[in-house]
Amino acid sequence: MCLITTQQKPITTDKDIICYKLVETMGKEVYSYFHSDYKWTRKTIHKVKISESSDFNTFDVKEIIKRSNYISIGRGFHAVLTRERLRKDRVFGTREGEFLIPKGSEIYYGVTDLIVSNQMIFIKLLKE
Repeated sequence: MCLITTQQKPITTDKDIICYKLVETMGKEVYSYFHSDYKWTRKTIHKVKISESSDFNTFDVKEIIKRSNYISIGRGFHAVLTRERLRKDRVFGTREGEFLIPKGSEIYYGVTDLIVSNQMIFIKLLKE
């Protein structure tokens, strides 16, 4: 999954941001849906270096990539900012997870309600 954005550099957030991700569960363990080998540990700061990608596979409208000022962010923790958006992309067998991007994280906003961060904390599974 890639984030399409016009934002050329990351923003350092000055507040915590609640966001949401699709996850898979195996017993008490929670894994990212799109990268099923990535295991989330509750209330632990997970960190990754954000990087651009030449790949423009995205859930956003593909026509937007034709404009020259857009970049694609491939590596980073991808999430959505609303549960409504999460439900729009939900796949059978997945669960909804609530996550927190901690203050001081580097973030990119997409052209819709998507976000990528270099730090993320898994808070809880949400009730169906």
